Amino acid sequence: MTLKCPLAYKYHRRQQSSLSLASVRRSAAGEVKLLSDTTSSLSRYTIQQAKYSDIPQIADIITSSFHPELDSNFLLRPIRVIFETDRLQSNFPYSDISTNHLYLVIFDNIEASIVGFCDLDFRSPPNYDDDANLFQLFGSTSSNHLARKRPYLSDLAIHPHHRRRGLASYLMERVHEYAKRCGELYLGVAEDNKGALSMYYGLGYESLDYFSGSGFGVDGTVQLLRLKL
Repeated sequence: MTLKCPLAYKYHRRQQSSLSLASVRRSAAGEVKLLSDTTSSLSRYTIQQAKYSDIPQIADIITSSFHPELDSNFLLRPIRVIFETDRLQSNFPYSDISTNHLYLVIFDNIEASIVGFCDLDFRSPPNYDDDANLFQLFGSTSSNHLARKRPYLSDLAIHPHHRRRGLASYLMERVHEYAKRCGELYLGVAEDNKGALSMYYGLGYESLDYFSGSGFGVDGTVQLLRLKL
């Protein structure tokens, strides 16, 4: 069973779309503001659907973003990249045209490389009795097996050399376009990731729930956020 909120249009694999919209910021009054001065610097980037062959680059970016402590560890970092590669491959949306699960990447047209990624999942999750039980562990070693609301955004990552350019906001704007027909979007973020929390709160997200623990893909406290679209 799938959610009754199909995407407004079909997304063809590797179809490029220009980032002509400016970065989004939300004022205290809830007013959306566009930062037009960042538009020109972002003209080198496009958002597109990932190919299977992109997974090694994506795994490397995820490792750099979520496990920076491994950057100088020449033994453990490659192992982590292999783990992320396997996880991404097992979850890859294999359909050429998918409306229920999307791997989106930011492509740098100058460097001809992937510099950003996110996983947007519209597939129906297990049923919940109420919002108090949003987080449940199924005994898996992957955080992907946390029971979640849908549509759910995960693994938003920007290459370290391309941060502070408004790329995360641009990617989120595209994600919101896809999720708008569903009326809401959920995501999880580590409570100690103050930069990410600040961005999401600035975009209008609210905190619904949290899970604290260690192991099973979770280390520390993860907040569940929701945006009404």
